[in-house]
Amino acid sequence: SPLMTASASRAIAILCERGHPALASMPARVASCSLHVCHTTADLLNVTPSPSGVLWIPAASPSELSAAWPRLSSSVTWLHSFSAGVDGLVPFLHDHKITSSSPSLALSNGRGAFSQSLAEYVIWAMLHHSKKTERCQANKAAKKWDKFVMPQLRGRTVGFVGFGHIAQTTAPLCRAFGMRILALRNSDEHHPLADVTLSMAGPKGAEHKRRLFAESDYVVCTLPGTQATHHFCDETSFACMRASSFFISLGRGVAVDESALASALCEGRIAGAACDVFETEPLPEASPLWDCPNLLITAHNADYEESYFDLGWQVWQTNLDKWLTGQPLETPFDPTKGY
Repeated sequence: SPLMTASASRAIAILCERGHPALASMPARVASCSLHVCHTTADLLNVTPSPSGVLWIPAASPSELSAAWPRLSSSVTWLHSFSAGVDGLVPFLHDHKITSSSPSLALSNGRGAFSQSLAEYVIWAMLHHSKKTERCQANKAAKKWDKFVMPQLRGRTVGFVGFGHIAQTTAPLCRAFGMRILALRNSDEHHPLADVTLSMAGPKGAEHKRRLFAESDYVVCTLPGTQATHHFCDETSFACMRASSFFISLGRGVAVDESALASALCEGRIAGAACDVFETEPLPEASPLWDCPNLLITAHNADYEESYFDLGWQVWQTNLDKWLTGQPLETPFDPTKGY
């Protein structure tokens, strides 16, 4: 049965998989709205009154929403993705020719909910590399007193491939360590959190991309998964990196050419990498990445901390409040860009 208040006037359909853990953190009461948990097309069509809003929680199949859309499109004025990544919704948006967020259908996502934990992951990966954690562990296992040089992050350069919310949350932490910050972004406007802003727009885009990979001691890819970002970090990119440089991937796995990364690691052309996201998840056992030296692999859980679902609901609630009062949404996304 739906959760609702006595004054509920709008229905919101929540499309999710059965037993999804996000439901345990779902708000008990929402002013002026009734919440209807749905798993199938039939569930969506049975919501009464017809839903004004839809919340999509991955990895629910957007095909269920797509099948119901001919009857829902006249009533739904807000669609929210629980996750920041909206690549899973792209086929639905494309099929129904939804090309922009508008008053007739406002679009928002979970951008920013998990940026702090992702920022900590970046710092952890950089410290793991710079302080030579694996060497320390090997020395302990071998009972070996090895007084090696232990570098610091101060004075190193970190280059962000994509400078959205995750990168902007990470940059101040890097600044606290005394690092120099490069930002590669679509806009040619300088960002105050970066020492150097490099734009992909215009004729110097390719040159700026090469410069970031060449100058950075740490390259951090936070790109979303879109057609434009597919294999953005490729063989040419890794060839620009120095043998002492370290690569970190935590946006979407499709932005990285994994074969090129594996070759760069196995051939010692870069010092190491940390990857939390992959083209295919779970990462197949046959992937060459499993056998790469100096590679940290995590299971797309860099953002999966104790309050993960609470944070996601908070972002949803903020957008809900804006939607109910007719204000611009807090975290809108552009379906043509994919973020």
